[in-house]
Amino acid sequence: MEKNVLVNRARLVPLNRASDSRGVLYPFEFDALPFQPRRCFVVTEVPAGSVRGRHAHRTCTQLLICLIRRVDVTIKHGGQSAVVTLLPGAAGLLIEPETFSEQTYLTDDATLMVFADESFDPASYIYPEGDVF
Repeated sequence: MEKNVLVNRARLVPLNRASDSRGVLYPFEFDALPFQPRRCFVVTEVPAGSVRGRHAHRTCTQLLICLIRRVDVTIKHGGQSAVVTLLPGAAGLLIEPETFSEQTYLTDDATLMVFADESFDPASYIYPEGDVF
């Protein structure tokens, strides 16, 4: 399996970084991303220990990037599973369609930014059978 691939259809994507004495800049050139984003959203103010996600998307690809603190992401596809901790400035997590994921926010101030290649559509969501993730 390729070095950055965690499970089939999910992999780590390095972030570009420019730094100098004034701080660090993380540019996101949309044409350089592994897909063309249609929307971006930020998840914040989630109580520590809370879990979000717990679904897959039928056709949507997402790139998850931690902006503040730490977020654990569990991903599952095709009988494979992995847990990755996203940290600010580290790689983003590319999640392709039909890959289940859940995010655990490890601190009250953890913040996650997500680029998606589709507009919001509740019909795109796939939930696991029963309540078993």
